[in-house]
Amino acid sequence: MTLIGAFNCLDGAVIFADRQVTIQDYAEWEGDKIKYFEFSGVTRVLMTGTGSTDTIDALWESFVIAIRENLFVDVHKIRELIVNVVSEFYKKSIAPVPRDDRPQMELIWAIQQIQPISMDSPIVFKTDQLINTTIGRYYFTGSPVLLTQYLSDQFLKGALIGLDEAKALAVFLLWEAQAYDPYVGKNVDVLTLKKDGSISRLDIPEIKYWEEHFSHLKKAFKLLPLLSCATALTQQIYKPEDHLARFKTVMETLSLEQQKMRQSTEPQRSDLEKKLTDNLRKTAALYNS
Repeated sequence: MTLIGAFNCLDGAVIFADRQVTIQDYAEWEGDKIKYFEFSGVTRVLMTGTGSTDTIDALWESFVIAIRENLFVDVHKIRELIVNVVSEFYKKSIAPVPRDDRPQMELIWAIQQIQPISMDSPIVFKTDQLINTTIGRYYFTGSPVLLTQYLSDQFLKGALIGLDEAKALAVFLLWEAQAYDPYVGKNVDVLTLKKDGSISRLDIPEIKYWEEHFSHLKKAFKLLPLLSCATALTQQIYKPEDHLARFKTVMETLSLEQQKMRQSTEPQRSDLEKKLTDNLRKTAALYNS
């Protein structure tokens, strides 16, 4: 299985996917799950999907053939072309298959104008069988979709998210999914499409930084739900004021260190563990003095 997703931000879009390809109970390997097509330096199309790998590959080939034949560069015409290709492919290759044997396929598409610079956000939408829907602020699908739905409802619903935050949150969702689903894993791809027509990929050191970042955040958050409903006896055992002081220190440290990481000109592994240990030791000493 695969976990894929997209953030549609005011300043661009983020597309992400894990890279693990799995034959259940047999083998797993790393593979590219985000497909890329650029046309004459004017527009580019990205697609990632969950479902049958062979079916997704076949549909992508159909799209590439169609775009080369039609020579569209307008992003809206390209979307129309994609919808038509998906529709025809479904009718010819999937619908005739008996219902119980039909390959599953859900796709996320992004269309970005490169030149001339328009400063319009990329078009981000999803297709599923004969349905296509514009993605609002974010959308995730694949496995484990229940976990990502819970995380998005818990932490993202109603939030305004910029590109920089979206990149980090994409790593967060993939990192959590890898912890609970054996079919999501290997490395991950997080691609950023800006309104100025540029595209970039999150490098491995920054991905590892965010995984460590959210690991420390998760540890700090662990007791807070319990402390919010603690009885007097439980409060005596856990001392909420101690944990709140620790949580505040963790949040301040993580916020400061991620700002430093973003400003760094050279990617490097973080020293979060040392920073947090030093700051928590100072907090404990101050609190207990």
